[in-house]
This record gives sequence, structure tokens and C-alpha cells, in this order.
Amino acid sequence: MYEFLVEFFATHVDEYAELASAKLIHSPEMLRNCALNHCGKYNRNWMCPPALENSEALLESLKNRFGKVFLFSKIRLLRDPFDIENMEAGRKTVERLLEDFRKKAYFPHQILAPGACGLCETCAYPDSCRFPELASPSLEALGINVTELAKACGIRYHNGPNTVTYFAAILYD
Repeated sequence: MYEFLVEFFATHVDEYAELASAKLIHSPEMLRNCALNHCGKYNRNWMCPPALENSEALLESLKNRFGKVFLFSKIRLLRDPFDIENMEAGRKTVERLLEDFRKKAYFPHQILAPGACGLCETCAYPDSCRFPELASPSLEALGINVTELAKACGIRYHNGPNTVTYFAAILYD
């Protein structure tokens, strides 16, 4: 399956690595950062806190179900540090890539998306999720410190001025 992942992602992403899912560590500090609502999705998206209840238990469940993680990064160049338009376009690029992967993957997996779930233009929260079988939490919503995870995998987190780096992961066996 790793070969399939490499073949699928290698030409579309900047860096990637495989690690054992047991290496994913829950950090309550990450969830406190979510509560600061810098992204505007806290209490507004089904795959974000507080709607995504007990992220530590969910992460443990995923680690028990899937033994491996394929982590990747995608760098997006910006005109300046406030280039929200290119930031959003970069996130959408990764979301489309993950959607294509979901359609072609022939094995059980769980996607951990870059940022809040973006399947729907507007999340139905607090009403019922429209696509619970497709919705994907982010690494951060599961309490994973992406900076530390990238470092542990040898993937650059900071890629210079006027860039944003998106991280996503595929859990699989």
C-alpha cells in the first residue's frame, strides 16, 4: 500500500514520509489552540472541537485500527504573508488531491485533512453532518502537534518567507 501511496502522491506533493501510527501523540495544548479559534472553525465545523468530542479517544481508536501513517506536505507560495486568497487556493488543492485519492484507494484508510473539513461549502453544523462517512478531521483537531510530527519525520515545517505548508495524512495498514 505504501507503494500505491508514493505512486499516487509523489508527483503532487513536496515531501512525504511513513511512520508507525503509534508515533502519533495527542497533545491537549493543540486543542487549547483550537479553542482560540484563529481559523474561525471552532464550534462551527463537525470535524473540529468541540463538535469532535474526545479527540484523544478517537486518535487511539484510529491508531488501533491502522498501523501506519503516510504524512505529506504541500508548499504554497504567497505574494505576501497576508495573501489569504493563495492560502485558500493551496488548501483547496490539497483537498482535491485527497478527494481524488479517496476515489482511487482500494484499501481501508482514514484521511486526516489540512485544517477543518472542507467537503461542504458551508458546514451544516450544528445540524447533522451531510457526509459523515467522508468527513475528515485534521491532524490538529485530533490534538496532534504537526510541527513536532514533521520534525520527527524529517519533513520541513517552515519553507521560507511568503509560503504556507499544508500537511495531511493517510492512516492505513
